[in-house]
Amino acid sequence: MRKIFYLSLFFLLAACKEVPVTITEMRCEYLTSPINLDAKQPRFTWIYASEGNKNWKQTACKLDIALSKEALEQDELFWSSGKMADSRSIATYKGEAGLTAHTRYYWRVTSWTRWAKFI
Repeated sequence: MRKIFYLSLFFLLAACKEVPVTITEMRCEYLTSPINLDAKQPRFTWIYASEGNKNWKQTACKLDIALSKEALEQDELFWSSGKMADSRSIATYKGEAGLTAHTRYYWRVTSWTRWAKFI
């Protein structure tokens, strides 16, 4: 009985080990650096990269858009989707003000799992 307890404890602790997950390949309308998009509601997509963590799964996400890198870092946002319960790695801009062509926008994604928030 003791062996089963210690073996279970070992696997529980191994499963709790935090494995870094990063967001990669961030794209807007499937382009890495789009300019002059005419989409009224452009789609933003991303991919997760993780070494050895195949069980990681997004349960919610939030898309933030700003006019400068500094504004994004200071949460001075042009638009935010708010937290959306979604397991897909895609978000669509649905703001009332259209995005202007030839304007650089900065964006970030915040993702959640069942257990924690991940940026």
